[in-house]
This record gives sequence, structure tokens and C-alpha cells, in this order.
Amino acid sequence: MELLTGTMKAGKSTLLLQKAKEVNAKGIPFVIIKSSIDTRDYFARNTDISELSKLNLGYFADEKVEMEFLNRYEYIFVDEVQFLKPEFLEKLIARKLNGAKIILAGLLYDVNEKLWSYFETLSPYLNTITILKATCDCCKKQEAIFQKRFGAVISDDYRVYCFDCNLKNSLLTKE
Repeated sequence: MELLTGTMKAGKSTLLLQKAKEVNAKGIPFVIIKSSIDTRDYFARNTDISELSKLNLGYFADEKVEMEFLNRYEYIFVDEVQFLKPEFLEKLIARKLNGAKIILAGLLYDVNEKLWSYFETLSPYLNTITILKATCDCCKKQEAIFQKRFGAVISDDYRVYCFDCNLKNSLLTKE
């Protein structure tokens, strides 16, 4: 089981799609699952919708996905893993234990810098964790590890910051 994580804008979904395309090119059975909670009208910002039509992309409310469905695939790609319910995470663990390759993409921390609960459930089963860094919205360095959201829970109204800019912004808001 592999986890692709990082802040918002770090390229998690893009890397997940790249890995799915590699599996697709080999003709290996796979599925991409994205939680129905994510209602954005794109998968990844830099992905052409016509590219997605060539892949086996499914948008599912996670409680609706049955084991029989998951058993059809050697590779299971899951985007926005932080939104999945514990029951679905257990299904992913069962598939991993039965030989499926599971590649997950999602946030590690919420906007309050608290670890998402899925990580505690899945961490014993993770073989690889890749932490991606976004471009800091302040200084433009490719070192953003903090995220600040403004507005709704699921939206594009957020900023990402490197350590130094996050510290500077935190000090400014306390004055």
C-alpha cells in the first residue's frame, strides 16, 4: 500500500493519475475511486477531461463499493482518502492482504494541523509514503508544508506556505 500525501496544491492527484496511466499502459486491471464527497468539477488541475475518459475512473460514495467490485482489480487507486469512511478503509486493507496494489492520495493533516484519522488505520499497512511539497503562495519556493483554508470545508479558497512564511504569517495575525 502506497500513500501520496502533502498539502493542497502539492500534486497528489496528478501523481496518482500518472501512476494509473502507467498501469493502464501495461494492460493491468485497475480502478480509480474518488469519494463522492469531493464535488469539484475536476480531478487534478492540470488534467484534461478527455484523458480521464480513457481511464477506468469511478466516483463512488465509499459505502456503496462492495468487495466483489474491488476483487476485480489488481490495482486500486484512491483519491482524497481522507474523506473515506472506516468501513471502506477496512475493505482496502482486506484487498491489500489478498495481493492487490493499493495507491492512495490525500491530505495527511487537516487545516488545524491535526492528523486525519485514516492515517492511524492504514499506517501499519503502508509500504511507501511519498510526501509532496507545493509551491509556497508567498515566496514561491517549492517547500510548502502548511495549508490555511478560508471559507467552506471543501473549496479552492486556501493558501499553502513554507515553514518561514507560515511562521511570518502566524506572527502577523497575532499582532
